[in-house]
Amino acid sequence: MSVSVEKGVIVGNTRPTVDGKQGVIVGNTRPTVDGKQVNEFLGIPYAKPPKGDLRFRKPVPTDSWSQPLVADKWPNACSQLHIYAQYYQNKNISEDCLYLNIWAPTATTMRSGVSGRKASKQRSTTSGRKTSRVSKRQSAGLKPVMFYAHGGGFSVGSSNQFNYRGEVLATKGDVIVVTINYRLNAFGFLYTGTDDGPGNVGLWDHALALEWVHKNIKSFGGDPEKITIFGTSAGSMTSSALVLSPITRNLFKNAILMSGSALGEVTGNPDEMKQYWLQVAKYVNCVDDETPGTFTPKVINCLKAVDQETLATYSSAIAYEAGGALNLVSFLVADGTFLPKKPHEMLISGDFRKDMNLMIGNCEDEGSNVLMLFATNLGEDPKKYDSHNPTPITYTEAYNTTKNLFSSLALKPRINGEDVAKLYFTGLSDKTSQDILRRSIESVQNGSKE
Repeated sequence: MSVSVEKGVIVGNTRPTVDGKQGVIVGNTRPTVDGKQVNEFLGIPYAKPPKGDLRFRKPVPTDSWSQPLVADKWPNACSQLHIYAQYYQNKNISEDCLYLNIWAPTATTMRSGVSGRKASKQRSTTSGRKTSRVSKRQSAGLKPVMFYAHGGGFSVGSSNQFNYRGEVLATKGDVIVVTINYRLNAFGFLYTGTDDGPGNVGLWDHALALEWVHKNIKSFGGDPEKITIFGTSAGSMTSSALVLSPITRNLFKNAILMSGSALGEVTGNPDEMKQYWLQVAKYVNCVDDETPGTFTPKVINCLKAVDQETLATYSSAIAYEAGGALNLVSFLVADGTFLPKKPHEMLISGDFRKDMNLMIGNCEDEGSNVLMLFATNLGEDPKKYDSHNPTPITYTEAYNTTKNLFSSLALKPRINGEDVAKLYFTGLSDKTSQDILRRSIESVQNGSKE
């Protein structure tokens, strides 16, 4: 079958083809809303697989490829527990996961310099397909770009989730949509204070993916000067870190934060984070008896050899009990480089991107997920907060849940849960509808993440 590209518009047996910085990329065209079509590129590598000696290290840019890369398969999810696999379009979980996906309206003229190149491999190449050179478009015609980071509490999630497909947003918004994978739990956030575990490598994954987009998106019809970063939950927290970081703050123009920021307990100081990860290392039997309490080469090499499922199991908790209180896990760290200081200190000192547009909001019903996680610790039935089929809840139960949760959190300064409950539930009663009670309590939990 011969394949050609004519101004990026798909006709007949043609396939969208672009000439990226590392090599030729071939995608697919799929139908979407309103009888339109969209060009889809799945599983484009932006970094080398962070396996072996690269585990826990900053991402390394991917090598170039000599044959056209067929980008038509959903990427693996990054190492994590299997609890969300049912929602993934590719159920494989692997350390080989640093890929991104792109959707572009078919009316977009792509900047391709491909001409008559052939390939032989099924996954990474085309076979007997021909492409034709497409003339360059003026930058004035390039489309805005939306760069999305998924949520999942820094422990689960993937760009291949069913609800993170980008074709509808690309078509309805007439924009280029990019979704990314980034490393999670210990694989993305282990902090040892050394180059073998510098911390925040999940954020460095964001940075490298953003750099890739900045360098390549013109080839897909996108404007690198009109990039909007956005994310939900943990993806919102990482997006806010990108706004603050001197590493990334100049790689985009706008940001949308939905249910989360890097403020508060989500970002720890180096000493605290080192002690937390030493405890995780102990759980997986990686210790050095000669120098306990230190990340020696022996401990780090041991962690690099732990199988991914075991390491994900012992490093995915978002909270733990200590001293009679619930402690939230701080996955991000003020490492002195990506985050020079703790986020609130950077805000106070004015050390952040200012000449940008910022939108902040919440994701509806997300608080139910938080409540399900904490219900057992609070001595409550998690079924009351099931996202799909919750059991009835009374005004008193909603009020007390809010009071008890905030009173139990080991925050600095400590929060008076009674004050929080009064703020949100004054004016409500047992006569208040279930819908309003649930929306009120979930709004409280959303606010607790920011």
